[in-house]
Amino acid sequence: MSEVCFICDKPLKESEVVVVDRGVKTLIDVSVERNDKFFEYLKDKQSVTVHVQCRKMYTRKSSIVAAKRQRETEQGSTFTISPPHTRARVSEPDFNFKIYCLFCHDEANEEAEKKKAQNVRRKIYNVSTLEF
Repeated sequence: MSEVCFICDKPLKESEVVVVDRGVKTLIDVSVERNDKFFEYLKDKQSVTVHVQCRKMYTRKSSIVAAKRQRETEQGSTFTISPPHTRARVSEPDFNFKIYCLFCHDEANEEAEKKKAQNVRRKIYNVSTLEF
């Protein structure tokens, strides 16, 4: 039994561990798919001891896809540099705190409220501190 998890290379005493014997083929298949050379270590093993969380993360489909994408970007980064993928909030205008209410987003115009009948007027308060 090795003293470190082959996935994270940390001591097995740090967290919960599991002995994988029936799933060694799955680990080999995942290693080949990830192209991370762990399959060379695993090919002559009957069982391995790893952290439970490491095994779950290592065999999760989304983690495999992310690892493959990262490997492709690392290999492709030597040829071209692409800009980071970001979303622009072009469709939403900036919120103007001097004109609109912070809570209901209605227009807070004191002059317009003074023109209304006194029983339908809304009270408008200017907030000037963080404590309100």
